[in-house]
Amino acid sequence: MNSIRRYIIFSFLGFAFLLWVTLAKLLSSVAYLSDFPDPALIGTQFTATTLIGFVAAVLATMYAYGRSDIQQFSHDVIEELMKVAWPDWRTTRSATVVVIITTFVVAILLGFFDLAWAEFTGIIYAPRG
Repeated sequence: MNSIRRYIIFSFLGFAFLLWVTLAKLLSSVAYLSDFPDPALIGTQFTATTLIGFVAAVLATMYAYGRSDIQQFSHDVIEELMKVAWPDWRTTRSATVVVIITTFVVAILLGFFDLAWAEFTGIIYAPRG
């Protein structure tokens, strides 16, 4: 039970961080596009929009963490993820190699068909002289 609670707390902290970065970038872009001043507070990287994004992310995370239905959902998700039989390193590596090789083969086939189609349409649409 204690490890599940730890996972829930870390997931909410991760959510807060991602929300903070996203909101800071979004607000910074909106401020730039609307010619709204965005003064630097600490150095050049921590501006007013960064602070606003941080405060909004903390408040949203605290609100979400305080709701019992969201906590129960998080608990259920973590319990289900603990039941998953995760593949070992060798299986993961071999599956990754298969995906990469398949991607290259499909890319070569599509490139071949694209080249053939370009030649075919070049013959059809070639100016008659």
